[in-house]
Amino acid sequence: MNNILSFTSSSDDPNCINPGKKLEFNATYAREWVDPANWCLVDSTDGPCINKIALLDSEKIPCTSDDVIFPTGNSYFIDFGTDMELNINSMRFLGKTYSTNSFEKFMTSEKGKEYFKPYNSHENPAHVNIRRHPCRDPASCDCGNYKPPIFRKICEMHSPFCKRPQCKQPVRPTGHCCNICGAVIKSKFENGFNYETFVNNIKKEFLHNETGIELVVSRIDTSIQLTLTDPAGDTSGIVAMKIFKDINDGRLLIF
Repeated sequence: MNNILSFTSSSDDPNCINPGKKLEFNATYAREWVDPANWCLVDSTDGPCINKIALLDSEKIPCTSDDVIFPTGNSYFIDFGTDMELNINSMRFLGKTYSTNSFEKFMTSEKGKEYFKPYNSHENPAHVNIRRHPCRDPASCDCGNYKPPIFRKICEMHSPFCKRPQCKQPVRPTGHCCNICGAVIKSKFENGFNYETFVNNIKKEFLHNETGIELVVSRIDTSIQLTLTDPAGDTSGIVAMKIFKDINDGRLLIF
């Protein structure tokens, strides 16, 4: 087992959410797909935005297992960017569900040009791949957005809004654009790992009396990354050391 722990010496935004979420585009003017500010989580097709869900910056735009919704009643002008593969589970645009091919045809139609930014002949527009393959892996699914070039473009949009950490030695989790106060644990998992069970055990054993700590548990390739934060990083650092010790001692199983 290959475990890594990093934490601050003495805050920002990375609660836990299982991949396969619904994201709604909530900007109504010319905006980039890769800008986290343009998206919000919803729990149903017509539901309102869910606030106060902590996510990595790379998880704030649609991941490979996410359902994307452009709700009716709004006007849009969307810049998908260039030189990227945008992989999602499903696409619902103004009440209609699309496949990869039908959405590509719609984008290049006269009607589609009203909603999507055109590109010059020398540009390579981003390709939207609608996989229709929801996450069914008990170990959760890799978001994928922490990899270049998409992550670089996410951070180009989001980094100017990073808050200054209140700790001396902040950390930066994989998939996050900003330095934060807290701790990061990375650990390899093996066959039999169950994401939901693992997260519930973390909350039950370590966070049931800790109201000021935010937790994000993310799959990063074949590892699980735990990000714990609080304003100064002190409490989350202590809790992270306890979790790290239990993983190494075999009391908190990740396989």
